[in-house]
Amino acid sequence: MKGGVQGRRGLAFRGFGAAVLGLLVFSPAGRASGADPDWLEAGTRRVAHYNNICPGQYTFRLRTCSRAGMWNKTGAVLELVVLPHVSQTWWWRGGIVLLAIGSAGGTARYVTWRRMRRRLQILEQRHAIERERGRIAKDIHDDLGSSLTRIIMLGQRAEEGLARREEVAPHLRKIIGTARDSVQAMDEIVWAVNPDNDTLEGLVEYLSHYAHEFFENTDVRTRLELPEESPAHPLPADLRHDLFLVVKETFHNALKHAGATEVRVRVSTESGQLVIRIEDNGRGFDPERPVTGRKGNGLCNMRKRLEPHGSRLSLSSSPGQGTRIEITTPLV
Repeated sequence: MKGGVQGRRGLAFRGFGAAVLGLLVFSPAGRASGADPDWLEAGTRRVAHYNNICPGQYTFRLRTCSRAGMWNKTGAVLELVVLPHVSQTWWWRGGIVLLAIGSAGGTARYVTWRRMRRRLQILEQRHAIERERGRIAKDIHDDLGSSLTRIIMLGQRAEEGLARREEVAPHLRKIIGTARDSVQAMDEIVWAVNPDNDTLEGLVEYLSHYAHEFFENTDVRTRLELPEESPAHPLPADLRHDLFLVVKETFHNALKHAGATEVRVRVSTESGQLVIRIEDNGRGFDPERPVTGRKGNGLCNMRKRLEPHGSRLSLSSSPGQGTRIEITTPLV
């Protein structure tokens, strides 16, 4: 006898004629696991149950015993084929694997696409900001710069042409001085916001230009030691501006307070860091003691300006030995 069963986890056999069940065995070829390894005595039951049967070919053997105690040695044999569930077929499992791989690939591709789109948006925003900075720099230079320059020229002509110079000249000098300061401040703003200057080379060139201009009409000699070719390294606008303001404050202290006759500026890159050293031969001071007549907040403000960028400022000075300031900024 042969039979087939599909989509079941168990089997049941009923109604084996008038014979009384004696010993039962249900085992696949080779007596695989999941079935009885030996004969089972069923007693007077006419039903045999087998649960959790794996898909495959099985042979059900039956031997009965008469009321007189005589066993049927030949017995009956039923060939069975247990068909797998849909979820147990190879094509179903293969489809699940392919679906999982496809889902993982699709998810990864979607995440990558989202990241690339976000990066493109950030780049577009940066380009838009740079364009806006360039426009602001151009407007400041063209409009405000030309107006302030005209004020200076008019003030100079008025000062030269007035008969009573002793009365009007001081006021005109204030106008001219204020206009010059405004032009200098405007030039600093234009340099700071112009995206073309967001490089180490832009900083070095501007420091050199500013040093010559700052000490031009003074008794202070300037000695600049700058790299011939600055590495092409980008510098954010806020970092450039803060570095410049610290250098500007140092120049101001050397001219107004130290009484120096020489200032030396060295700019170099060492071990992935930008190093700016400024030395003067002025009167110097004791850093541990407050200077008479000065608030002493300049050095503290300079350090606070550099801290957000991971930069460091060190100072060494002593009375009569001048002052040395070193600014170290990581280039990342």
